[in-house]
Formats: sequence, C-alpha cells, structure tokens
Amino acid sequence: MSLIEVRGAINSVLGSFLQRQMSRSVEAGADLIIFEIHSPGGQLAQVRDLAIAIALLQDRDIRTVAWVPEMATGEAAIVALGCDEIYLTPEATFGAVGRRRDFNFDDSSHDEKAFLMQTMQELAELKRRPAAVLLAMADPTLQVFQATERATGIVTYKSDEELDAVEAEWIRGPQVAEAGNGLLTVTGLRAQQLLVAEPPVESFDEVRQRVGLGPDIAIRRVQKQWVDDLVFTLNRPVITGMLFALAFILIYLEVHMMTGGLGIAAVLCISLFFWSRFLGGTAGALEIVLFILGLAFLAMEVFVIPGFGVFGLSGGALLILSLVLASQTFGNIEPGRDFSQATETMKLLSVAVLVVLGFGLLVNQFLPKLPFMEEMVLKVPGTELEDDGSPRLRPELANVRHELVGARGEAATMLRPAGKARIEGRLRDVVSEGPFIESGSRVEVVSVQGNHVVVREC
Repeated sequence: MSLIEVRGAINSVLGSFLQRQMSRSVEAGADLIIFEIHSPGGQLAQVRDLAIAIALLQDRDIRTVAWVPEMATGEAAIVALGCDEIYLTPEATFGAVGRRRDFNFDDSSHDEKAFLMQTMQELAELKRRPAAVLLAMADPTLQVFQATERATGIVTYKSDEELDAVEAEWIRGPQVAEAGNGLLTVTGLRAQQLLVAEPPVESFDEVRQRVGLGPDIAIRRVQKQWVDDLVFTLNRPVITGMLFALAFILIYLEVHMMTGGLGIAAVLCISLFFWSRFLGGTAGALEIVLFILGLAFLAMEVFVIPGFGVFGLSGGALLILSLVLASQTFGNIEPGRDFSQATETMKLLSVAVLVVLGFGLLVNQFLPKLPFMEEMVLKVPGTELEDDGSPRLRPELANVRHELVGARGEAATMLRPAGKARIEGRLRDVVSEGPFIESGSRVEVVSVQGNHVVVREC
C-alpha cells in the first residue's frame, strides 16, 4: 500500500516526479496506491498524461484511490478522475476543470477545447463515470439531465444530445442544476449523487476503513529522495541561470589558463543541467545529441577549418537550440505557452552571457594583479605593453631578440595554429602568429620565447 502526495502546480517536473513515484510503488509490489491531492492544477498536457497513466494502472490490477481533503478544482480534478475511487470530505469542492480556460465553447475548432473534452471523455470511459457530468466540468454551456433506463431502472446522467440518441431506452429526468450555467462544481455529497465520487468521508482514517485497510496495515508514504530534491532545485529558473553562467565562466577561465580542471568542472555543470532536465521530463536523447553535435562543429571550426564560418555558426545555433529544447516541452495545448517558455529560456541564456561578459571585464582588469595569478596571464606574442598595470609576461619571459627572429623557412605541416616548420635546415615546432598556415607556405620567425617559436606567413 502506498500513498503519494500531489502537492503544487503540476508541470513537467512535478509530473515526471509523480510518474517516478508511481513506478517506485509498482516496483515495491503495491496493489493499492492512494493519491492525496493538494493541487491548484497545472499544465493541461502534463495533467492529462498523469491521469491516463493512473487510470491504466487498472490493467496491472493495481487499485487507485483519490483522497481530496479540501479542494480539487481545475486540472487537479482530472488527476482525481483518473483514479478508480474518489473520496472527498462533505465540504470539499470538486470540478471546474476549465476554470482557467478562456476559449469559446461555441468554437469547435479550438485545439485546446478539443483536447480537454477528449481527455474528459476518455477518463469517463476508462472509469465508467457519466461522461456528461465530466464534460460539464469543462464546458459551462453543457446541460445535463438525470436519465433512467426503461428496462432496468438504472439511473445515470446524460446530455441533451445523448438522450436524443437513446430516447427509446431512457427516460429524461430533471436537469442537473449545477450544469449549463457555468462550470460544474460540486461538494462531496453532490459528487456522490452525480455518480462521480464515493460517499463523502470525514477523515483519512475513514478512507482507510472504506478501502478495507485495518489499523494494523501500514501505508507506505512515498517520500522524495535526495535525487528528487536535487532535480527540483536544478530545474528552478534561477538555479538554471546560475548553472549556465557558471559553466560559461569556467569555459572562459579554461581558455585563458588551460588547467584542464576548469574544463572538467564546466562539463560537469552542463551534465547536471541535462541530467536534471532529463529526469524533469523536458530533455531526451535528441537534445543531448544536438548539444554534442554543436560542440563538434565548434571544434571543427577552431581546430580544423580556419576562420569563423559555417561550422562555427551552425555549432553555436545547435548549442542554443539544444539548451532551449532541453528547458521545456514543446507541443503544449495552451496557446502561446511554447513561445513564452522559449522566451524565458532565451532570457536566462542572455543573462548568463551578460554575467560572463562582466566577469571577463573584471578578470582582465584585476586577475593579473593577483600574486598567485599574474604568472598565468600571458601577453599576445609579438606585442609590447606599456607599464600601465595591464596583463604582461614576467620579465624573465619577455620577448627579447633571438637569433632566429627574422629567419625564414617553410611550413612542413599545416599550422592550426601549432605545427612544424623547416627553418635554416632544421625541423622545429612552431606556432602561427595569426590565421592557420597551409603546409608548404613560406614562413618567417617573428618571436622566440624559450622553445616557443612564433611564425607568420610571408
């Protein structure tokens, strides 16, 4: 026996978490799962997926129960409707599934309306509840009537359209007062009368008795694990922005210092982002492949193909695309949600880039003045700096005239930027001063710093 709390707005992160909780309960051998609902609703697509997943547990002989102590309106009611049994307190309110929807129900072409109505119809069929009652929770204009089967006397509830189709078999009764003049919203007792919920209960102890659990039977409350807490934390927009900024800063420092450790730390930040988004339900293999492909394109631009062209632009675009795709789920039914989520992600990326630019300015200004950092910041070969406190080489490593300076030779390999050149009959390790140099090109030595020979094409 397991109890899972549904607390807070149901988005992709919470929806994925609840799906994991269900899987853990099933793997632990639970044959009864109780969902205690304290939720204002959430994203329609995520709620629908969760409700259908709960409803389909019946195919695995797992009994599902919804326990609503106070309120389950909006999308939260959809989650409860996915359960086999629904228990509400007498004062609890239930229904109004479409309360945050502003579409016109006279417009049958509206995608969100069609999706919502299809969801309610599907849940009604799966759990054998009156479809008209469920649909009235989403459609404020739908009229519902009590209907009695002529042959058996069975009482249920049907819409005007349904009764017209089966008029010979069913007797039309009084209209349901709560339907047709707004979204159907009922209390615990009325929900029972409309065949949606079980008789109301006063407490969870009474729920235990109703489902046949004695006081000696323990119910395992499924708790968040440290992994779940970490996923929720990393999926917060502020934390995501900080993770982006930290990764970019570490990459910036790695380029300047070439320590290796900073690069590993940057990869760890990016890995944490994709890992949290994967468990949060917004990232998959596609996003990871796009990110790796973007890195590969940038590497080709830097190490294989000179200049900044197609591969560089394509790589940058793929990196941005992968981060945006991993930050949200596309194909949402709510109009404008995809665009608004993408905009928020781009804002986070933009803020992270601005933070890195500001950090870079501070680093260039103050880093060389730190005693333990001054030896790690090098001057560009072939340039001289005034004594103005700007980054410079240590005096013993400063560029001095060397006998090779001015000597000419031929590039033995392509310099991109490092490679080999034959100078004065001797093969030497050299570095190009600027752009990549093709093999066989004539080169000239412009500076020598120890074993560091800098050449340019001549």
